[in-house]
Amino acid sequence: MAATLDNNSPYITAAQALLDAEYLIICAGAGMSVECGMAVYKDVADIPAYKAIKKEYFDLCKPTLMKKDPELFYGFWGKCYNDYVSAIPQEGYRLLRQWCNTYFGSDDSGKYFIYTSNVDGLFNKAGFEDKVVNEIHGNALYMQCSRRCTKQTWKLDDSFRFKLDPETMKLAKENGVAPFPKCRNCDRNSRPNVLMFDDNYYFRGKKMDYFIWEDNLRKLSNEESPPKIVILEIGCGKNVPVLRSYSESFIRELNNVTLIRINPDFPDLDKKLFNEPDYERKFNFIPIKDKGMDALIAIDQYLKKPFTEKRTTSPE
Repeated sequence: MAATLDNNSPYITAAQALLDAEYLIICAGAGMSVECGMAVYKDVADIPAYKAIKKEYFDLCKPTLMKKDPELFYGFWGKCYNDYVSAIPQEGYRLLRQWCNTYFGSDDSGKYFIYTSNVDGLFNKAGFEDKVVNEIHGNALYMQCSRRCTKQTWKLDDSFRFKLDPETMKLAKENGVAPFPKCRNCDRNSRPNVLMFDDNYYFRGKKMDYFIWEDNLRKLSNEESPPKIVILEIGCGKNVPVLRSYSESFIRELNNVTLIRINPDFPDLDKKLFNEPDYERKFNFIPIKDKGMDALIAIDQYLKKPFTEKRTTSPE
């Protein structure tokens, strides 16, 4: 249940920071996917078929498995694909889309970007265009050549689903042959455009524009009157703290940045990354101990109150 309105709550502080912001980076971790029914990494392989052959996530998420056991490889990623393509974004995604439209403009405005480790494509489903979504580990709904013969990526037909053997969770054979997806360029097997373990063939097929945008934002931050920047971090845990470290690098390195961290378990700054005493007092930091969707709904109640007009400068 979302928090009740309280003038002393971090929700109103977060809402005010968002209303004052001129630029926004949404850092989204696995917590957002979990609230849509997706499994976190440690649970993806927690099913009887994989336990029976003593395979864990680390074993299944390797490109070398394509050669060792291609039916198992495509069965694992096929299940992920089927789950992701059927997933429905929770209310928090809709609110983020609405906030960007209302307070920052269209996806062409240059005012915001999404930086996420999730590979489920839910931000696209929520209405965000590819050009404002930087998926640092790729997107399981896009395919690439398994040998990287081309730097093209593509989506499968909307109606396509992988057929799996329910007992082994391997790719089901059709007329005795496993129907592996093919590269559109060389006819070798294709694979998800996702960064796996020990992966020499993954490439960033999309979203390179983010680094140009970030570089321009950093330059603006060094100006005499730097714009107000907000990092809205949602559901980023500590197991692989890439997004948390990235968010905190902004408040350490840039001027006029506020970090809003929404996390039900770890809402505080990671102290080991800060050498200064009383480090939390030195940064514009708003911790919110709550689940992502509940926190966004609570913040939205304050955002609906009157606010002042904002500037319109974009990084160029």
